[in-house]
Amino acid sequence: MDFSLTDDQIAFRQTARQFAQKELKPNAAEWDRTSHFPVDVIKKSGELGFLGLYTNPEYDA
Repeated sequence: MDFSLTDDQIAFRQTARQFAQKELKPNAAEWDRTSHFPVDVIKKSGELGFLGLYTNPEYDA
């Protein structure tokens, strides 16, 4: 059995790492301290394909 990552998985991991380093790491401590929920950053993460949620099509989401 081969547990190596595919090229797509490696690229996804690299994108996630870059996003976290740029958008999350510099602000995470302050957001925790002030109980801030960074909606704009969460939206950016969704645009990159993170935070995927599955919803029932009847909810038109």
